[in-house]
Amino acid sequence: MLASFLAAAVALLPVLLMALSEIFASPSGGVALGEPDDAGYRGAGLALAAMPFLYIAAVPVCYAVGALLLSFRLLRFLRFLGGASAVAISLGVGIGVLLSASTGFGLSDVPASVAVTTLLCLATVLPAASCWWFFAVRPHNPSLR
Repeated sequence: MLASFLAAAVALLPVLLMALSEIFASPSGGVALGEPDDAGYRGAGLALAAMPFLYIAAVPVCYAVGALLLSFRLLRFLRFLGGASAVAISLGVGIGVLLSASTGFGLSDVPASVAVTTLLCLATVLPAASCWWFFAVRPHNPSLR
């Protein structure tokens, strides 16, 4: 269970870093009146406000994915990461298709949406899976590498 709490924190670390980098960056665009655009600040603020709720949702997801990968007997580190990559890619494709279906711009946005969401899923899932493996699998099987 401890591994799931730590893995959820590690999974949300890239989102936290992106939000903080947006807050500390200078405004990049402008609006019609010549004032700086604060959409990035608002988005970062929303991400930071949603962080506790995302963490609460991520803990059972980390536990479920880790237990699923262990049920497939993926005890070796690289096999565990391979299984986590398969989960991340399938999540990225599914979320990307769902997000692009709601835009109404046609099929031209689907590949870009799928690519971005897949990369974001890989950036969050692989560090979380590494953390989960080191805290849940490795201590019980010290001979595994």
